[in-house]
Amino acid sequence: MKLRFLYCMLAAMLFSGCLKDNSTATTYVLKPFVQAKSVDQPEPLEGIRLYTYAVDTTSWQILSYDDALAGVITSKQNPQEQQSEPAAVGTPYQFTGTAEDGTSAEAVGWLQMPISRQPQMVVAVDPSSRLFAYTMQESVLNVPFLYVSLTFTPYKEGRCYKSGKWVLRNDFYNPPAKLKAYVDPKFKTTPEAAEEHYANGQIKIYAYAADTTDWKIKSYEDAWASRITLKRDERQQRDEPNFIGYAEENGKYGMTINSTPIMLVAVDRVNKIYAYTKQTPDLEGEEPTWNILFSLWPEEWIREENGWTIINEKFSPENQKPDPEPEPEPEPEIPDPNTDKQ
Repeated sequence: MKLRFLYCMLAAMLFSGCLKDNSTATTYVLKPFVQAKSVDQPEPLEGIRLYTYAVDTTSWQILSYDDALAGVITSKQNPQEQQSEPAAVGTPYQFTGTAEDGTSAEAVGWLQMPISRQPQMVVAVDPSSRLFAYTMQESVLNVPFLYVSLTFTPYKEGRCYKSGKWVLRNDFYNPPAKLKAYVDPKFKTTPEAAEEHYANGQIKIYAYAADTTDWKIKSYEDAWASRITLKRDERQQRDEPNFIGYAEENGKYGMTINSTPIMLVAVDRVNKIYAYTKQTPDLEGEEPTWNILFSLWPEEWIREENGWTIINEKFSPENQKPDPEPEPEPEPEIPDPNTDKQ
């Protein structure tokens, strides 16, 4: 019995040794993307420069975009101490079929490089947007390929910000011009009636940094929920406007915008009508006022007025289907006079 137990223990130890060799040698694969605007989907990005140093980001830094492009890092304790020869540099990664992480798409712009020592300061530079990013990569055991995604977001404000475990830097960031704009929403009940301002809470004003040629509103419910949909792919939606209009004392709605063009939306909550327009304001120009008049009497589904597309779903073809004709009532039965009476 003891001999059998010893054999079992020896076999378990040998089997365990075969499963784990405690190797830290890994091929680091970077999948870079770019997202030009907040409403865009990330797209594969080519031309990235990738490299790594066997240092800790708590002790080493990158002083400028030029240093990042040149592969130079600097000691935080001693600015005179620098390194300019990375431990490894990224090279194009290619595969056919399905990658080990289950990805079946083409490896557009992907880069690979070996990493083995702990810790690793990984740096990625995008010359097209002049952005660079770095992260602290701990070593991993017995992982032959490590797949990592990184999305460059040139639209974001700020010189330095975090995205997951990455720190992104934009040394060329300049705060965008900001413009105060106004929307003046009114309504008329009849052609002869005077124009009236909406009471607070009856109208909703917002805008997206988007183009109406690419984006649409599918329904009144979506309009009230501040939701827009990408025309070419309705699976892609946005429900967080870039700019919100707030009621002011003069009946107008003010908003501060820093992008052009914009998709401007007004929603009449009382009558369930909504409207949208594309505006291209000059961010360095004078404060604009955009007027929108909801005429409540036309029995029209969609109409164009003063640059606005105004939609009243009450008169959509779907809501104008005639009611089905009622089925005729059955004729009353006439008793047969020849029937024998009981």
